[in-house]
Amino acid sequence: MTEKRGRSYFLAVLALAAAFAAGCGPGVVTRPMRFAMDQEMFVQGQGPANGPAAKHDRCAVSVKTLADRRSSTSFFTEHFELETFAKSVPQWVRDGVLSLEQYGYDVHFEPVAAPTRDVLTADLTIQKAYVNLVSASKVAIVVLGADYAKNGAVIESIVYRGQETGVNWANSADELEGAMNAALTRVLAAIAADIDRLCSR
Repeated sequence: MTEKRGRSYFLAVLALAAAFAAGCGPGVVTRPMRFAMDQEMFVQGQGPANGPAAKHDRCAVSVKTLADRRSSTSFFTEHFELETFAKSVPQWVRDGVLSLEQYGYDVHFEPVAAPTRDVLTADLTIQKAYVNLVSASKVAIVVLGADYAKNGAVIESIVYRGQETGVNWANSADELEGAMNAALTRVLAAIAADIDRLCSR
């Protein structure tokens, strides 16, 4: 093979690889996202003052509403095949919030129980939940808003932002789901820390 032909062959292989990469997506996904807590990340996110020793001070938390206010409920990433993931975000967030129970938090969604004077209530808002694909990297972003109240009066409003950045190795649904779970775990760790703080008020 001459040098000229060798160069042409090499360029053709590169072009084919680039075309394959550009069109390579996770495939059509028909299942919803499944939440799985990253336990180590959650504990680290709580901070040293909010571990098991703080459990005796925790009050019950009643989530009154979970509103989906994303600009699009069908967009998840550049791959249209993940529309099912996007539509399952509200249930995914709900499952994530309820997973706080395994860490000693008395969290429930109304109308499981009527709020009492000892209950911290929360109105949650899903503002953003998507994956941004940049070159060979992925950035998962989750933004939740929370209005906390006691005895019917709002005591604090907080916006939580969770982000997970990493290499987009296989561009698979499982990989993107894992990044989203990590981003939501960061948000939940911050929520848990605030529950501990607000319960003492």
